[in-house]
Amino acid sequence: MNPLSELLLFTLAALGLVLSPGPSMIYLISRSIVQGRQAGVISLTGILSGFPVHIFVAAFGLIAILLVIPFTMAGNNLLALFGLGIYKIRVFFTI
Repeated sequence: MNPLSELLLFTLAALGLVLSPGPSMIYLISRSIVQGRQAGVISLTGILSGFPVHIFVAAFGLIAILLVIPFTMAGNNLLALFGLGIYKIRVFFTI
């Protein structure tokens, strides 16, 4: 494939993803129906202000780091709790 056709294919795929309703669209519709137009506009403003931050973080690959760090810290904390639990059991049975 030549670069122009690949770009066209990518653009069509991206357009399809953008046009498909996702969680933000469902949130906006439900907020607008239940609480009115002003609440929908406020929600839209919040979502639109969050998009550039999300794009920036995703573009620099920080999402992968942010996803790995909490799991690693949780794993370390779990191992520490297991270690303390074993220590308490040893102390309990030696006394």
